[in-house]
Amino acid sequence: MVCSSDNMNSIPLGEKLRLLRQDAECTLEELAERTKIPVHYLRRLEREEYEKLPPPVYIRGFLQRWASVTGGDAEALTQQFGRENRFLCATSQAQCAGPSLPWRFVLTLKHIGLALGGVVAVVLVGYFYYNQIIAANVPQVELTSPMDVSSVSSRRVVELAGNTRSVTHLTLNDQNVPLQDDGTFAHAFVLSDGPNTISLIAEGKNESVEVVRTIIYVEGENS
Repeated sequence: MVCSSDNMNSIPLGEKLRLLRQDAECTLEELAERTKIPVHYLRRLEREEYEKLPPPVYIRGFLQRWASVTGGDAEALTQQFGRENRFLCATSQAQCAGPSLPWRFVLTLKHIGLALGGVVAVVLVGYFYYNQIIAANVPQVELTSPMDVSSVSSRRVVELAGNTRSVTHLTLNDQNVPLQDDGTFAHAFVLSDGPNTISLIAEGKNESVEVVRTIIYVEGENS
């Protein structure tokens, strides 16, 4: 069954997803195999049971995979999800699709002068304060893998790697992570089904910092 563009724009997202799947002659199980998305997630998308799904950042990724397999418009699907679920997106601190209101500002020479003076002062003070006081004492940790705050993986085991500075002790979800002499580290992490929250805590002499990553595991063909 093929719907016109106007008709498709007037129906709810869940029904639109079902029609796209049927037009592609896919069952939910076949779609799950082709998109590598668990079939129960696909079923909940069609039923619009978003509260039973991972955060909106993952839902938008699921919609893009759905569109790529069924021939749908990925941008239109993600925009419709944003319009129909503004509260869900706002509470999850996700950036939903949709038009933004224009903002106007009249720039004058006075504004430019004040801004430049303020920027220079802040940069100088910040540079001195950071290098003389903070950098020498505050522990620093940088994750080079994975770099994204939120990501999807089809591999059961992922490697977390990065480097540190002024760190005396490093833990990953309460497990000790050995540090090399140059401050680098690498640690294999086994993912559980669904979303995984990874908390990396670096302790220094007087304080500690935390880096958090979220990885959702989606079973792949080679997992």
